[in-house]
Amino acid sequence: MLEVEVKFRVRRPQEYQARIEREFHAQWSAPTVERDLFFVNELQGFPSQGKALRIRQRDDVYLAATYKGPKLDALTKTREEIELPLTPTPSSPEETSKKRQDWILFFERLGFQRNVEVVKTRQHARFQWDALTIEATLDSLESLGYFTELEAICEQSELEQTRQAVLKLAEKLHLAEPITQSYLALQLAAQTGRDVEEK
Repeated sequence: MLEVEVKFRVRRPQEYQARIEREFHAQWSAPTVERDLFFVNELQGFPSQGKALRIRQRDDVYLAATYKGPKLDALTKTREEIELPLTPTPSSPEETSKKRQDWILFFERLGFQRNVEVVKTRQHARFQWDALTIEATLDSLESLGYFTELEAICEQSELEQTRQAVLKLAEKLHLAEPITQSYLALQLAAQTGRDVEEK
């Protein structure tokens, strides 16, 4: 499966949320705090070839380990995504924390190193658009501001049709500041004062 995703800066987050609610009768979730721990391995193209490997924590729950492949086009953030749960069955906080440490050790044994942790407060809303299920997020990152992502999942054969539908939705929502960089790249650029090149 492919993840077709576009990201935009949001200058007026409350107006944007109200527009989604009004246009699509969607409800926004309660805010959660997500912590994404990223790993690097330049020999394997993480992140020099646009690949990403992360572990995500939402509030106190460690959710998943995720691989993201290189972007497939320059306009959107369409890429292959493989996500594996950290805890396939319900478990105690101690078991979940140990599972996360095991995943980190697993990645380190394969030659990856811990890189940067990106922390954001996220709300999401789900609705139908042009026969697609759209996952919209509103993200707040300290020192970076507000962003939204519009995401749809599709098969390879549906890629162009899905990409066009998501871009049309962004236009309908008056989103005008597209961002093709990941939050990781944006945060690294803010910390170093230098743009981070991503493929």
